[in-house]
Amino acid sequence: MAAGFRSWIADRFGDDSKLTYLVSCSWCTSIWMAAAMTAAMHWAGGSLALQLTTTALSLSYGAGLASRWLD
Repeated sequence: MAAGFRSWIADRFGDDSKLTYLVSCSWCTSIWMAAAMTAAMHWAGGSLALQLTTTALSLSYGAGLASRWLD
């Protein structure tokens, strides 16, 4: 599902564009998903499933950020 979207972005903007990088980078995608899930959790009233998903994606972001600092 997402592969088609990433291919469309790469075809439209080129393989070396910043937008292509943002949608093809796994760590970057986790940040976008964490932002979307945080908004969904806020609007949905904070169900347990949304809280767990948002927490997992936020931890993924934290791990990626820590790995950049520690390298």
